[in-house]
Amino acid sequence: MIARAYLHGRFTIDFLSTMPFDLFLSIFLEEDLTKNFKLLALFKLIRMLRLSHIITVMNAHKETKLMFLLFKLFFFLLMYIHCLGCIWWFLVKIDGVWIHPMNSIN
Repeated sequence: MIARAYLHGRFTIDFLSTMPFDLFLSIFLEEDLTKNFKLLALFKLIRMLRLSHIITVMNAHKETKLMFLLFKLFFFLLMYIHCLGCIWWFLVKIDGVWIHPMNSIN
């Protein structure tokens, strides 16, 4: 009964988060094309969404739960800042200029 509930619930998320997509794509595609699929590794972060449920169900003191919730907050803040940095880097890579010249009129 537990296995059936797991298969109907969280199995697909856990399965997708543990699959090495980059390894499978490198077998079937050329190396130049596999660089475009690096974002598939973000499936591993889906498991972090279960963390809130695990913390609330956890049999621990209130202070311990608050410490874990604070850790979760810092982790998601760090991931948010990292993603913004990646977007900024990507935009600068496309534009080719980090800071525009100060003497330009436009």
